Amino acid sequence: MDDKEKNNLVIVTYDFTEQADCALNHATHVSKLSGAKIALVHVINSESKSKFKTGSASVESIIEQKLKIVCDKNTVETGIQTEAIVREGSIFSTIAEIAEETKAKMVVLGTHGVRGMQHVLGAFALKVVTSSPAPVIIVQSKNITSDGYNRIVLPIDESVETKQKVNQAISMAKENNAEVHIFSKYEKDEYLKIKVLSNSNFVKNILLAAGVKVIEAHESDSSKGLSKEVIRYAATINAGLIVITTKTEKEISDIFITDEDVKIVNNDSQIAVLCVNAKNYNILGSTISFGGFS
Repeated sequence: MDDKEKNNLVIVTYDFTEQADCALNHATHVSKLSGAKIALVHVINSESKSKFKTGSASVESIIEQKLKIVCDKNTVETGIQTEAIVREGSIFSTIAEIAEETKAKMVVLGTHGVRGMQHVLGAFALKVVTSSPAPVIIVQSKNITSDGYNRIVLPIDESVETKQKVNQAISMAKENNAEVHIFSKYEKDEYLKIKVLSNSNFVKNILLAAGVKVIEAHESDSSKGLSKEVIRYAATINAGLIVITTKTEKEISDIFITDEDVKIVNNDSQIAVLCVNAKNYNILGSTISFGGFS
């Protein structure tokens, strides 16, 4: 891959499952709008070696042949150049390494309830996310609808980290001609309420300045949790995408099923979730340090 192709690539983790095909479906949508190419990445590990080892042929050659069939089919059907990358390693680190090497603009990852080779449940998917230098879209088994990502939900809380999502939200909104729904957290505490309002106004003004249509919504005072309300609202408006921020310093041992990120990623409506790692980020010329949940 030459330098011209870098920064113009969408990576799809691919292990020949339903979730992998769903990830490819969403990646194809992203690529059509952005003009990016697609790379199907399969990380060879002990499970793939066991599944694909037959006869004298190497596992790598077998996987490469199978991936080539999928790549060629997608190229012909969509017109998007689709290539394969096969590498031995751990999905938790190798995907990030490839994303860094190729300067990929996006990674699309499929997840399901039963652990697989490339597609994993909530907490483990987030470990892939937090190691990636590129934003990651996590999908389940629901292909993108005819509406695409026309409605994007942006949860906003009292933390400074919550503002980091705005650049990716702008990018996705412009590519999809989408409206962004700012969903503000409810707070009883007056100090925290002011911080939420300040963050919400900050994000709204940045979005409006970028020419993005904004709709404001709020968590109710009878809410049983922000993540539940975000998912409920997103399903109500038939949102195509939820955008959250994830902590890069979060260890896998710290992620439990009750974690807010995991709840949103594993939402029952199977709405795609775009995860943006918190880091030092430049927003319209001002460097701001971030790190945390949306």
